[in-house]
Amino acid sequence: MAPLGLMAYFSEAYYKSAALILPIAYRMFDDTVKKNVPGFDWSPQEQQELEMYKYKMLVLWVVSTIGVLLCMVIIIPQFFDFNDKRGNPSHLCIVHRRLGWLVFFVMALFVVSMCLAVLWAWVGGGAASRSFHEHFAAAEKEEIFLTELEESFDCTNDDDKEVPDEHRCWQNVSISFVHDFWLDLLLYIYIAGNILAFLAIPFFNRSKLV
Repeated sequence: MAPLGLMAYFSEAYYKSAALILPIAYRMFDDTVKKNVPGFDWSPQEQQELEMYKYKMLVLWVVSTIGVLLCMVIIIPQFFDFNDKRGNPSHLCIVHRRLGWLVFFVMALFVVSMCLAVLWAWVGGGAASRSFHEHFAAAEKEEIFLTELEESFDCTNDDDKEVPDEHRCWQNVSISFVHDFWLDLLLYIYIAGNILAFLAIPFFNRSKLV
């Protein structure tokens, strides 16, 4: 459950950051196009890619949050003993086999859904992140856009609230889009972790089924 909690936390942060930055960035990119800056290309297709990235983070956040809640509902009863037909204490899903199978299929459905959400975020997520950073670095950064970013991120110095801390703002922007490495790591760990968990089910339940 802890990995799902971390996934929900970070995907929420990435989604909210993208929702905060992208509207400002789009106006900045459009303004740069109007100024005919050499070497700067910005198309509706590229904007759509960034929008898809944002929605991928939203889906990942929602599905992983559902997973956390689902795990809580399923795990909590395992801390209590239920008597089987012989009066021996056992787990709820062992005593009530039909319920156990129902829980298994619900979790299997969630695992597949979560895998699809992770895979969808992985496909094209890194490319969208690189596209944003490349365009943001090359764009003309007018004062009005910088001010909006500073206000959105509350980029002010603790000693003087009137002085914007630009380094803090650029750091916030740079970490607001997930890197390819983390998407790759997330996909591999999720797939490997679930395969190991599935293979371990008979081992952990062997003593209960005897």
